Formats: sequence, structure tokens, C-alpha cells
Amino acid sequence: MAGDRLRILHLTDLHMRQALAGTADRTERLSRDIPKLLERLGDRLSEWTPDVVVMTGDLLDVPDEVVDGSLSESAPDAYAEAVAQAADDYRWMHDWLESTALDWVVIPGNHDHRTAFTDVFSTTSPDTVRGGWRFIGFDDDLDSRRTPVRPNDEQLRFDDALDGQDNRAPQIHLQHYILRPRLYRRTAYSYQGDAEIAARVDRNRRVRAVLSGHYHPGAYARSTNDVTYSTGPAFCETPFPFRIMDLDAGRVHGVFDHCID
Repeated sequence: MAGDRLRILHLTDLHMRQALAGTADRTERLSRDIPKLLERLGDRLSEWTPDVVVMTGDLLDVPDEVVDGSLSESAPDAYAEAVAQAADDYRWMHDWLESTALDWVVIPGNHDHRTAFTDVFSTTSPDTVRGGWRFIGFDDDLDSRRTPVRPNDEQLRFDDALDGQDNRAPQIHLQHYILRPRLYRRTAYSYQGDAEIAARVDRNRRVRAVLSGHYHPGAYARSTNDVTYSTGPAFCETPFPFRIMDLDAGRVHGVFDHCID
């Protein structure tokens, strides 16, 4: 049956640095502690019995000048070294995911390097079925005002997912930025045009959940059409939180917060 019983462990905003030099600019983001925290989480997975691990972006804390490529002009050797270090860190995270013996789906965020990410994970826009649920990841962007936007190619994928006839499994959308609730803290955390995107999601009976990150405190909303919007809290900050989502019979049955500490 489509939409079978499934439990998701949702991690987001890990901001890891291991091979990458230095640490996150924001001191509360404990980027160099993430490897040992993931190992602790891996040792305790039997407590939560997930079926799928989902990561919704900012897997690493790649410096801005590496993400945007500006360092390649001023210091090409340093840029190449940083990209290689990022690839090493993505490989470490890939191996950790594989070590869980669970299914997993990952997408990048604004602190991830797209080329290094793709070299390890093959795609920034996954589309895969797990347990009768279709997981569709969107690789979105920030505009010049740092407002989230959905690029044209990702909008076309979104249109096809909602209107296409090739796969009628219930959908879980993965994106780094937030649709609901609408949030603004110095800069926008929600999409430009979010009302239209969210309205289309709400009208479409295929989409049952939208998982996101970016807003470190986390957020939660449920539409009148029973779509669950779950923005996970940032794993990189004490007490290292994550979310569990239970699904069955084509709908979300519960969302629960947990933490390592």
C-alpha cells in the first residue's frame, strides 16, 4: 500500500567541520563536535527505531567565500584546498549514513558547496521512494537580499511533482528554507512567493509533509488540508536536537522532538 508505516529521523543544520579548517563563525554552532555527536546518535538509533534518516541542508559549515567561489579568484590554491576538505567531510558524513544501515535522503543548504556535495551524494535534488512514500528534495537558493527563492528548474520539478501522472505515491518535500509558518528575523527565512507555493501544496492531496531547516530554533505548522510543515531545530547547537516523524496510511501521525543531551 502506498504510504506505508514509516518513521523519519530528521536532522538539519549540522554545520560540521572536520577536515575543513577552523570552526563556525557563530560560537553556538559547535561544528567541530558534530562527528562525535553523530557517532553518539548512531549508537543510540535503537532507542528511536527510524526507517529513514533525512538531512535538510547545511550539512557542513563551508566558509562563505568558498561557497560563492570568490576565494577562487583571490586565492585559487586555498580555494581548491577548501573544496577538497569539504569533499572529505561529505565523504565522512556519507559513510556515517551508510553505517546506520538505514535508508537516507540528503539535500544541501546555503552553507554547502554544490560541487563537493554532488561529487559525494550524486545529486542535490533527490527524488526517491521509500516505504511507499516519495521523497522529493529541492535545491533552492537565496537572492541578493538573502530571501529564499525557488529557481526555475526546481520550480519545474515542483510543478511536475504536483501535476504529473507518473507516480501517485504520497509525497514528502524536502527543502532547506521554510514555507510555513512565515518567518522573518533580520532577513527572511520564508520563500519569496511562499504564499503561492504553500497554497499549491495545500490544494494538492499528494503532499503530506514538508521538511525544512535553516531557522535554527525550529518551527511547526499544520494546514487546514492536513499538510504538516516541520522545520527541524539545528543539530549543531546544544542540546543537539533532532525530530522524529511518524507516518502511516498516507498521512502524518506525529512529530516529536528529541536531543542527544
